[in-house]
Amino acid sequence: MLIRCESSDKPKAKVLPEYVDHPRFPVGFPNNGVVCGTKGCNKPGLAWLKTDEEKRYRSGQRVFGLPSNASKVRVA
Repeated sequence: MLIRCESSDKPKAKVLPEYVDHPRFPVGFPNNGVVCGTKGCNKPGLAWLKTDEEKRYRSGQRVFGLPSNASKVRVA
């Protein structure tokens, strides 16, 4: 999962699996502490899930980690 603002394009995966075609909203969006991960951007962020994460989302999982494992985000 990556966090990007609404102005950012769909992220491109460096390795498979790919990111899905639509982002998920973090709980409380846009009034939460989740911000875009693009350098220099501090806009509210949306959660872009990879295809395997999207499958888990559809099965009920709502908490996903970021690539650095420094934090997690709950999506609605």
